[in-house]
Amino acid sequence: MGYGNGMDARRANSPLQAAEPAAWPPAVDDGWTDTPLTDAEWNAMPEAERQAILEAEAELDRGIFVPHEEVMAELRAMKAKFAAKCRS
Repeated sequence: MGYGNGMDARRANSPLQAAEPAAWPPAVDDGWTDTPLTDAEWNAMPEAERQAILEAEAELDRGIFVPHEEVMAELRAMKAKFAAKCRS
């Protein structure tokens, strides 16, 4: 199974293929980044996590996702419920 977004070709031609495996998770975690993983980082990731990412990408490609607005509304409701519980 491949990425389906051109990453397979980039990975196949990458000089990082022979690089030492990276530690997983990466030592530096800036929370969110749009920087693609290196081949060493991808290969160091547990297989279950790689499969989950590939499945999520496939779902996104098919239009299966929860819109950001819905997620944020649900989080706000959870936060309000928790705050109310803490006040009581």
